[in-house]
Amino acid sequence: MLRSGSCARPTIFALLALSVALQPLSAGSPPSIWEGSAVESVRWMPTGTALISGSDDLTVRVWNASTGQSLQILAGHTDTVWSVASSPDGKHIASCSADLTVRIWDATTGKCLHTLAGHTDDVRAVSYSPDAKTVASGGWDHVVKIWDTATGGCLQTLQGHKNDVWSVAYSPDGKRLASGSSDRSIKIWDLATGQCLQTLRGHRDYVRSVVYSPDGAHILSGSDDQAVKLWDAAQGTCLRTLRGHSYYVWSVAFRPDGRRVASGSWDKTIKVWDPVSGKCLQTLTGHTDVIDSVAYSPDGTLASGSDDGSIRTWDPNSTNHRIFNAASEGLTRKPRQSKSKAGKAVEVVL
Repeated sequence: MLRSGSCARPTIFALLALSVALQPLSAGSPPSIWEGSAVESVRWMPTGTALISGSDDLTVRVWNASTGQSLQILAGHTDTVWSVASSPDGKHIASCSADLTVRIWDATTGKCLHTLAGHTDDVRAVSYSPDAKTVASGGWDHVVKIWDTATGGCLQTLQGHKNDVWSVAYSPDGKRLASGSSDRSIKIWDLATGQCLQTLRGHRDYVRSVVYSPDGAHILSGSDDQAVKLWDAAQGTCLRTLRGHSYYVWSVAFRPDGRRVASGSWDKTIKVWDPVSGKCLQTLTGHTDVIDSVAYSPDGTLASGSDDGSIRTWDPNSTNHRIFNAASEGLTRKPRQSKSKAGKAVEVVL
């Protein structure tokens, strides 16, 4: 087991044309200000051999998880790509964007199969159903939409949140959907009827991330109140509150065996927790800007994406790391957004 504060073995896929040395990163090093592209979302392909990322450079990218080589660049979105997801069979990729659309891609050819339009503001979250027949999307228009992946048609629009929807997650059996919102609540939806079954309350600020446990018995959530909460999915009760982050908790994930959970924060750290005891087992440092996304692979390898323009994969068996540059990749500077990334008013001190 790693000591708290140690860095597991990260492999870094740099999305910026920067030259960096192969040396350990200092947890106390100051953040850099780069004119590059933030990694807004990172997800594993089902095989665990490749990663998908969505970025401020308007693209979806597929990476070799071992070498950091860029395998594909899926271009078509016209604004920031906020979230990505793989179908359970790995044949398709879903992405959503500030351009108000969801796209379905052929993972082999890179061809865009469907562009799903219907949201009236940024589409902030996307998730595949376990049977791959539908995808769910959540947006800043306060609604969740369920889409048919074969036809691209909208099957349902789930209304009930009073503010932006930041995260959506299917239950493992595909019968329910959880959504997290700026209204500080988590809603559980019955997908057969479209009805809201429960509203989970307890967070004191925006709920940024929700995910079901592998067995479907629990829901994990992360919030701007700096807390991670573990919920009983059936009863809707909060079982445990995990505290330790010093800034927004932007992303949470369950390890496939359900015995560990991870949280990524704007405090630039990742924490690994025991969900039973609530104890923080590891604090992973090295990112030099806010962490937007964390995801576990099928074998339990953790990946993270950050505003520092990199993806890191963390191996608990080593403290070394490698950095992969993407100097040859042409990047587009992100467009100016009319709404702050956090969805909150930006205070300017003169």
